[in-house]
Amino acid sequence: MAVVELIDISKRFGSVEAVASFSLRIEQGEFVALLGPSGCGKTTTLNMLAGFLEPSGGDIVIDGRSALGVPPFKRNIGVVFQSYALFPHMTVEENVAFGLKMRNVARAEAGSRVARALELVRLDGFGERYPRQLSGGQQQRVALARALVIEPSVLLLDEPLSNLDANLREQMRFEIRQIQRQIGITTVFVTHDQGEAMATADRLVVMNEGRVRQVGSVRDIYSRPADIFVAGFIGQANLVHGTVKTLNGTVATIAVPTIGEISVPPHPDVKVGDAAAFLVRPEDTRIVSTPPADGQYLTGRVARISDLGASLNVAVMVAEHEFTIITTWRDQVPAVGAAAYIAWQPARATLIPVTEEP
Repeated sequence: MAVVELIDISKRFGSVEAVASFSLRIEQGEFVALLGPSGCGKTTTLNMLAGFLEPSGGDIVIDGRSALGVPPFKRNIGVVFQSYALFPHMTVEENVAFGLKMRNVARAEAGSRVARALELVRLDGFGERYPRQLSGGQQQRVALARALVIEPSVLLLDEPLSNLDANLREQMRFEIRQIQRQIGITTVFVTHDQGEAMATADRLVVMNEGRVRQVGSVRDIYSRPADIFVAGFIGQANLVHGTVKTLNGTVATIAVPTIGEISVPPHPDVKVGDAAAFLVRPEDTRIVSTPPADGQYLTGRVARISDLGASLNVAVMVAEHEFTIITTWRDQVPAVGAAAYIAWQPARATLIPVTEEP
């Protein structure tokens, strides 16, 4: 398996800079997800890594060797496309064997490798079927087997689950992760679905407008977002803007118009007078009918209640700010229109610098 380094790569299409100053090192056997909204540059980055596009600048290094100018079929990279790209006139076995045929692998060896690949994706016995005879999930497994059968050093997955229904998508993301761990292949997964990325990846690379906004583990990015974009993009967020009023050791206060002062842990890049925002996640808040004895709380009114089955999603208006609370304590939720208090422990909040418009 390979170590992959993207060194200050960029890609321009005319006057449009699709990817700018992208640098990342992916360790051997690591599973990394490129995550961001449509048009953020993640698929362009993947296509440069695969060799389908040449960077406008920078370098791509795979196992210590530059891949610039090396065509896709010589990079020893397996790719699973969003559309699966299966040949409809070929059987499953023929589809999986296609890459081996192009590499002039002997028939006997190709046959045993195809059998192993189909067994790996739990499709042994399906070799004589055609793609039209398979479900969406089975077609996805065939595409994965075809990518793996060539024994690539790097596996690239370009939104491979987007065409599946919700239940199957959840099942397949765990299967992909299980297979990746089983064979230990270095993997880059492109998705706009944060649930997919968070459930599968060792590290997330959050992108927006062609630039990397934050790289880290799921827990790091969820708990300590680097900026306003990441805070709002990853998970649900109660995110309110204000101005830092005081800094006192382990406590900062942020003044929010119409709400007042909120206590939060300080941030090393934020000083008194700076514009900032505080973040508290919906699952870290409580909704109560009387003011709590400790912790931070705000007074508001219940705007709506959404029953999600396992939990309630409650919206509370505090002045003009809407806060979301996720709770399983149904009997403690006031009716729509009733006064309510939302509470959290100050240590569960996060102070985020504001360096641009949210």
